[in-house]
Amino acid sequence: AENEIRVVLRTGPAGEAIVEVSDNGPGISEDVRSRIFDPFFTTKSVGLGLGLGLSICHGIVTAHGGTIGVTSDAGRGSTFRVAFPSLASSAAGVAAPAAAATAEVRPGRRRRVLVIDDEPTLATMIRRVLARDCDVTIARDGREGLDALTGGETFDVVLCDLMMPDLTGMDVYAEISRLRPGLQERFIFMTGGAFTERAAEFLARIKNRRLEKPFETHVLRAAVATDD
Repeated sequence: AENEIRVVLRTGPAGEAIVEVSDNGPGISEDVRSRIFDPFFTTKSVGLGLGLGLSICHGIVTAHGGTIGVTSDAGRGSTFRVAFPSLASSAAGVAAPAAAATAEVRPGRRRRVLVIDDEPTLATMIRRVLARDCDVTIARDGREGLDALTGGETFDVVLCDLMMPDLTGMDVYAEISRLRPGLQERFIFMTGGAFTERAAEFLARIKNRRLEKPFETHVLRAAVATDD
């Protein structure tokens, strides 16, 4: 059959609950399969996908002590497999290693990062990626970001979406240049590849760094870790 999707729910040998979702599509290549759960990784064109869906699924599943994986054969489809341990296994401490990992202490001063973006999923994912080394505050739009920047708090880095409704990243930048001169130099603009004429002129004029969505996690961490 064409475009077939099959869902199977079963119990594993250790009592775990297993859900398998299979299709009969063209399959997933090895280079994509090895990175498919990475935040911001996508095979879609710029502006058409953030690469967050499977990463969020991975985070939800592992947070509940489960596992998620994928197998695929070229021309024969793919199967995603989610497994959750039984209540008895969970009580015995199956999730303990994950909890221990979060307790790792990193040396050096933690950076303070403000994320201004009207896409809550993206902003939350950025916080997840940076949480190990940074204290991250999220502003859900330009006005909330401006309030955070003028409220007396100090931020080492401001990750600001360029295009937002009502108050754009350009507007926030202009206001901060006027109200807190010097702070605008800490802005890193996140762009989606679609610019208005005003936005193109703005980016050509300023010297601030920018991140093109979707971006790799190591690129995000490197951008936040340096003042260059």
